[in-house]
Amino acid sequence: MRRAPAACPRTAAVFALDRAATTRLPTPHGEFQLIAYRDPVTGQEPLAFVAGRPPAAGAHVRIQVECPVADTLRSTRCDCAALLTRGLAETSAAGGVLLYLRSAPGGLLDRLASYGRQDASGGSSACSQTPRGYEVPAAILRDLGLDDVVLHSSDSRATVALGAHEVRVTRQKTVTA
Repeated sequence: MRRAPAACPRTAAVFALDRAATTRLPTPHGEFQLIAYRDPVTGQEPLAFVAGRPPAAGAHVRIQVECPVADTLRSTRCDCAALLTRGLAETSAAGGVLLYLRSAPGGLLDRLASYGRQDASGGSSACSQTPRGYEVPAAILRDLGLDDVVLHSSDSRATVALGAHEVRVTRQKTVTA
């Protein structure tokens, strides 16, 4: 199994991602090479949807955080499923990479409990699509040989965060559903 190299002076375990599986994945948006990683420390299993042969410099990259309520249950309570659909379509068209970061264990139950609290308080039902950190996406991008990217993201902190992990963002395109 291939390991993504550590680049930051943090514990090597953070970056010790194993390539767990690689397969061809046909979708309504095109065919992807799907690469599944496993973090042996956290148990997380992020995915890389690779369309075509992304260029080493200037590859289009989208980081999508799993939303089990929208992605699996197809709820329209948030726009996460629409963002994923659009992200896959744009990635396929650009010949880039969509990184799909899995929810933490209990993610579905935690999200449903949060919605229940929001219902009771009359609060907003918006989801957060911001990854908790950018170490894992950066490690995957480096493993794929992509250290100079065009990032499709609405998170203004993403450019700086990826740069701190030796992935240069040459341009950031705002993402909408």
